[in-house]
Amino acid sequence: MNSVQNSSNSTPESDSPENNFVASPKENTPELYVFNETRLNGWFEQHGFSPLVANFIVLVFIFVTYQFLGGLIMVMAILVPKVAEGEDPQVLIHSFNELITSNVELIRLIQSGSQFLFILLPVFYFTKLHSNTKGLLSQEHKAFLGLTPPVSGKMYFYAFFGILALNPILSYFNDLQFVALDGFGIIDQEDIQSLRSVFRTQIENIATSYSFAEYLVVVAVISITPAIAEELLFRGFVQRNFLRVLHPQTAAILTGIIFGIYHLNPLELFPLIGLGIYLALVRQYSGSVYPAALAHFANNWFSVTMLALSKNPESFGLSDEMASQINSLTPDIESPLAIGSALISLLLTVLIWRAMKIESEKVPLS
Repeated sequence: MNSVQNSSNSTPESDSPENNFVASPKENTPELYVFNETRLNGWFEQHGFSPLVANFIVLVFIFVTYQFLGGLIMVMAILVPKVAEGEDPQVLIHSFNELITSNVELIRLIQSGSQFLFILLPVFYFTKLHSNTKGLLSQEHKAFLGLTPPVSGKMYFYAFFGILALNPILSYFNDLQFVALDGFGIIDQEDIQSLRSVFRTQIENIATSYSFAEYLVVVAVISITPAIAEELLFRGFVQRNFLRVLHPQTAAILTGIIFGIYHLNPLELFPLIGLGIYLALVRQYSGSVYPAALAHFANNWFSVTMLALSKNPESFGLSDEMASQINSLTPDIESPLAIGSALISLLLTVLIWRAMKIESEKVPLS
C-alpha cells in the first residue's frame, strides 16, 4: 500500500490508474517521499513536513479562511447595501436572520462561490506544494488528488446506490443518539427538538425550493458544489496524505471523523462521520475520487429532494401525514417502520460494501 520511503529503493508497485506520472526532483533536492511512481519533491517535502503535519496546516488554513472570509463576504453583501440606503446598522444586525431569509438567492451564490474560492482553489495550491508542478489540472495533481478513472465502472453504481441505502441507518442511529442523551439526563427531548429546529431552519433557508427552476439552483449549490470542493479536500488531499503514512482503514476512519467535525453540526455529528467514512471507503476501494464525489452528490441530492417533497406535498401527491413524518423532529427508534428501515438499510449497505470490496480486488490498488 501507500507508504513513505526513500526514493533510492523505490520501484513501481502496480499498474494502478493512479500511477500515471513521475515528477522528477529538482537538481540537488533530495526526494524525501515516494508515492509509488509519483515522486513528490514540493515545498512540504523539501522542508521536511510529514503528510500529517501538511494535513493539519491545510485543514486549519481552509477552515479559517472559509468560515471567516466566507462569512465576512456574506455579512458585507447583505449589510453594506442596507447601510448605504441609510438604515441603522444596529437594527440590521439584530434582524440579521430575517435578512438572510429575504436574501436567500444571494446567500446561495456566496456559499457556492466561497466553496470554490476558499476550499477548491487552496486544495490545488497546496497540492502544488507537494508535487512542485504547474497547472491546476496537471497529471501530477490529478494523480495526487485521485482524479483518475476508478478501477471499475461498477464503482459508480455501488457508490450511488450505497449512499442511498446508508441513509436510513444513519438517521436511525442519529435518533438513537438523541434518545440516549435524554435517557442519561444530558439533554431533554424538548431541548433536542428546539436545537434541531434551529439547525434545520438554517439549512432550510438555503435548501428549500418551491419551483423546478429553484430546485435546480438548490441542487447546484447544495449537491454539486460540495461534491466537487469537499471531495477534493477530504477524499482527495487529506485522505491521500493519510494513506502515505497510515493503514488504509485508519486513513478512511480518520478522514471521516475530520469530515464530520468540519461541518460544525453537533446534532448531526455521528451521521456526518458515518457519511465521511463511507465516502472515504468508496475512495479507497475505487482508487478514484470520482465515485466518492458521485456518492456525495447523491446524498445531498436526496436530502434536497426530500425537503422539496415535504414543502410541496400537494404537487407530488403526498399526504399531509407523510409530509409531516418527513418534517418530524421527534426521534423514532421504536416504530416498526423505523426499525425495519434501519435493518434493511444495514443489510443493503453491507452487501454493497462487500461487492465494492470484491470489485476493488480485481485490480491491484496502490
